[in-house]
Amino acid sequence: TAAATRAAVVRASDDAALWFATQECARHCVSARLRTHFGNAAETLALLERCLRAAAKPPPSAPEIMTSSWHLVEFTHGLERALYNAYEGTATTPPPGKTAASFFRANQRTCEEWLTRAREATLAASTACGHRAAAARDAILRVNRCVASQRRRCDVAAKRKLEAAELLPRLKREFKAAKAALNDAHKQHGIASAKLERAVGNAKTERKGGGGVTAKQQKQIDLLKVKLEEAKDRVREAHAGQQSAHAAREAAEQRLVDDERIARTAAANTFRATRAAANLLVDVHEGDLLRGLADAVEPHLRPAGSDVWMPAPSPPSAAERDAEHAMRALALNENATTTTTAAAGG
Repeated sequence: TAAATRAAVVRASDDAALWFATQECARHCVSARLRTHFGNAAETLALLERCLRAAAKPPPSAPEIMTSSWHLVEFTHGLERALYNAYEGTATTPPPGKTAASFFRANQRTCEEWLTRAREATLAASTACGHRAAAARDAILRVNRCVASQRRRCDVAAKRKLEAAELLPRLKREFKAAKAALNDAHKQHGIASAKLERAVGNAKTERKGGGGVTAKQQKQIDLLKVKLEEAKDRVREAHAGQQSAHAAREAAEQRLVDDERIARTAAANTFRATRAAANLLVDVHEGDLLRGLADAVEPHLRPAGSDVWMPAPSPPSAAERDAEHAMRALALNENATTTTTAAAGG
């Protein structure tokens, strides 16, 4: 028993030393501005992301690979904390050098985008190597990101809906006015065309009668031709105005539909992320975190009609039933021993 206890202490010490080494390695990478033997900062982050994606699909029966994936996940989390300490600062961790701090403050947006992009790979790697606590953390952070995205999308959709309440009636009025202008232009064109045909017909009749076309008649014909061309121009302008009003109305309606679709997609992403995080929290028996997740996310999912997201309680497995029976038997034995001791003492 003593040897087993010493072995457990040694293993715990080794695990603590490895964890501390990964955190120091992450802090050293930040102090070096992510310049490693793999290349510059962009190349180092790209390699780390590829390693995380590879760790998400480990080969079967490879415990050493699972262990290295575990340390890779811990290194990624340590790197995230070190990056935050570089461009924001914390009260418990000493800041990096001024050069590194200035570098990461200037590239804070790039670092945050990479962390967001690598979150899925880190979550998959954590799940694959059995690091459930890290997987639960990444899942909760993903839920927070999805909730923030959903809030932005819903705000945009609500704002667009308010704007559409004023814009669409105005566009409808403009379309009706353009349609009326087109009808009036067609009417004026028809009148001008009829007058020109009548003037040309009168001129032909006089020419057949032996008389020629007078200068006054020719001037009238030329004037009617000019008016006919002007009427054609007004028809084209009115037609273009009608098409423009119709296109603006359709574009406004399409934007409204697109924003609502994007908001629904964001709500669906939040639902899926929350369901996955809830399942992970159930696996690690974190009831308090699960209740906190429900309180934080439910107000965002209920308006979207996705409030039924809590995982159904699964029946206990055979191992869990055996463990429960063993605990009950142990409790009975302890009670019996206590009763016997009390009787002997009496």
